[in-house]
Parts: sequence; C-alpha cells; structure tokens
Amino acid sequence: MKKIIPLLLCVFIIVTTFTALYSYSLGKVNYYISTIKKYSTQSISASMIAAIIRVESNFDPLARSNKGAIGLMQLLPKTAEYVAQIFKIGYDESDLLDGEKNIQIGVLYLSYLLDRFSLEWVIVAYNAGETITKKWIESGVSLNKIPYKETRDYYKKVVRAMKLYEFSGY
Repeated sequence: MKKIIPLLLCVFIIVTTFTALYSYSLGKVNYYISTIKKYSTQSISASMIAAIIRVESNFDPLARSNKGAIGLMQLLPKTAEYVAQIFKIGYDESDLLDGEKNIQIGVLYLSYLLDRFSLEWVIVAYNAGETITKKWIESGVSLNKIPYKETRDYYKKVVRAMKLYEFSGY
C-alpha cells in the first residue's frame, strides 16, 4: 500500500499537468476558432490552420520574428503583399497585426502553396519557402530527411499539433 500511494500521486500529477496544458492550448485556439473555420477549406482544415498558428506564434497576434515575420501566421510582409496581389484582396502591412486579416492571408498563401505541392510539402514550404522546397522534392528528399533541422522540427511540430486539434474536433 505504501508503494502504491506515491505511484498514484505521480500518475495524478502527470494527468493533471497534461490536462491543464491541453486545456490552456485549446483555450487559445477557441478565441480564434470562428475565424479559423471561416477561412478553412476542404483541403486546408481548421486543425491545420490552428496547428500552424500554434507553432508559428502560439496564438499571439502581435508576434514578430527576428526574420521580420508578423502576426498569428508569421507572414513576411513581402509574401503577404504578393499573396494579396494574386488573390486581389486589399492589403496594408498593418493588416498583419489584425488576427482575422492575418489568418485570411495566411490561408490564401497555404492555398497558393497547395496548387504547387502535396499537403505535407505545403507545411514544409510554409516554413522553408517555395524555391528550396521544390529543389528538395526534385532531388528526392523525403519528409523525414529534410536538410534544414529547423524545418524538419517545424514539420513534426505542426503535424503533432494538427493531431491534437483533430482529436479535439477542430
């Protein structure tokens, strides 16, 4: 009995910690879920959008990277401007700090990438860029052998988060 109590206590702590982290993570996505669902498509699921946002900015609409990416989906201003021109939507760099506009442009960019790559490679291209992703595919690189560690880790994190959000019904 004395050995069971510490074991039960450990299990309780682990379950409680996981539940708290899981609820905290879902709380952040819940704030943006109506916008995420509004822009999701048959090909680009709400769980994929939420996963990219989680990995890119952890749902911080004011996030800025050291490479100049801005907002929830961490869009570079030049990329956002290019996407806005292609899809003929209004754009100003300040739009990247608006959660809804950032998601809209981010999903349009994912759609643009999906016209060029399979869904798995879209995630890679979103992080590494279209040109390098195309080069990797043409040279036969597999998803688990992506040359850039940052991109390889990014892909794994997005897929893991997608599974979490799919499991949660997003």
